Amino acid sequence: MKHDSISSPGVSDQAKETASNAFEAFKAGSYDESLKHLGSLQELNKEDYKITLNKAITEFYKSGQTTTSTLKQTLMTLKNQMHTAVDDIDGLDDVENSILYYNQAVIHYHMRQYSEAISIGEKLYQFLEPFEEKFAQAICFLLVDLYLLTFQPEKALHLLAVLEKLTVKDGNSKNGKGE
Repeated sequence: MKHDSISSPGVSDQAKETASNAFEAFKAGSYDESLKHLGSLQELNKEDYKITLNKAITEFYKSGQTTTSTLKQTLMTLKNQMHTAVDDIDGLDDVENSILYYNQAVIHYHMRQYSEAISIGEKLYQFLEPFEEKFAQAICFLLVDLYLLTFQPEKALHLLAVLEKLTVKDGNSKNGKGE
């Protein structure tokens, strides 16, 4: 679940508070409460596909992560509404939609459709720089796992080196030491 509307300019204080409440409820595992807040948020901002995405992910977690096919269908519907395809990811304009792509890769992973998941993950990896460090790490960890599952240890090793750099960079910014 992504909580990026807090820092978005032009978003009302009420929407920010509702988004914050939804995110906190999600983190606490209160999925029904989170869905209630997301429903309120969708009433305020009907056109934002990210709210629909967050609702779908919350429903997925609420089900104990068992409704993979339902989540996959929701993600495909959102992708079609946005008229985007992973093959069309060619610039920083698509960074905004990276969460949608990442979630599609995770669904392919859970459905053991590894080549599709790798294809999406590699496209996202091309634009790793603008992502938050935690999201960049999540992309790398997913790809490492996928490469190991598909017997490509040399590619996994390369990504482990990238992850090490991200972790050291993250460690430097937190406490001034590269632990």
